[in-house]
Amino acid sequence: MDAESQLGRGASWLLWIAGCTIVNALMAATQWRLVLGLSVPEIVSALVHPANSPYTSNAVAMIAVTTLASSGMFLLLWYLAVRRSIAALVVGILLYTIDAGIYGVTQDWFAVAIHVWAIYSMAVAIKACIAMKKSGYQPAAKTDTPD
Repeated sequence: MDAESQLGRGASWLLWIAGCTIVNALMAATQWRLVLGLSVPEIVSALVHPANSPYTSNAVAMIAVTTLASSGMFLLLWYLAVRRSIAALVVGILLYTIDAGIYGVTQDWFAVAIHVWAIYSMAVAIKACIAMKKSGYQPAAKTDTPD
């Protein structure tokens, strides 16, 4: 697989994390969740919403702000990563490693395993990005002529 594909695959995890975090927030009232999403909105939900009680507008607002902020941050990291920002990938790895640690504390080993795979993929993307920068890699020019 070429370096550009490796970078794209690794960076795409940041996009998936952002999207799954939003889906998890929308599913907060259920017992279901996607293991790719961040645990931060779930933690905020547990802190501001007592069990077996209706959601208050303040609780919903806090969960929404937390979700949008964390998803927005991962969306920004994805945007920068696909533009060959090694720093964005490193920050993404660090934040997702912390999130994996939270799932480890709760002993959700399936979520930890998925997090580890995503972190590994982002590390491969860093290696690809470094290789592309060293070689002066330029994307292939696009032509308007059909094949």
